[in-house]
Amino acid sequence: MIDSAAAALGLPSVAGSGQPALAARTALVAVVGRLLSTRQMARALAISPGSVRRLRRRQVDSRIVQAIQLQMELRSRLTPDAPTQ
Repeated sequence: MIDSAAAALGLPSVAGSGQPALAARTALVAVVGRLLSTRQMARALAISPGSVRRLRRRQVDSRIVQAIQLQMELRSRLTPDAPTQ
């Protein structure tokens, strides 16, 4: 899922403080945030639970959300055993 978020924006990773990485993390939390607890999401992103809570409150770019969802779907089709979300 994290690789899908990075690929959706053409980033090497979603780590860092730059705007593209922040937008990717924000959208990723919107996409899978309901499937994972705050702690699980924090662990996956290597950030604090407080940071995850702040990401959940940020405005989300629906285009990035859609791009992540498409990346996840593509990857699940290329790897049939992988979870879709």
